[in-house]
Amino acid sequence: MVIEHIAKHMGHDARQIPEELEEAVILSFEQNWRDERRRAAYGFHLPFGEGSHRWGVVREPTFAH
Repeated sequence: MVIEHIAKHMGHDARQIPEELEEAVILSFEQNWRDERRRAAYGFHLPFGEGSHRWGVVREPTFAH
């Protein structure tokens, strides 16, 4: 879904995403994922494990007053 969103934003047809774009998005994520400091700053996590390419962002807890 993330790759589709980026492709659409760049003007591509989401049904025909260029392979280079898909690879670039995955590589970019993996570079940030490998850097522990950046991973923490962005809140990335892999809810389905390594290699799943299904990542999420951890939300900070919100507290009701």
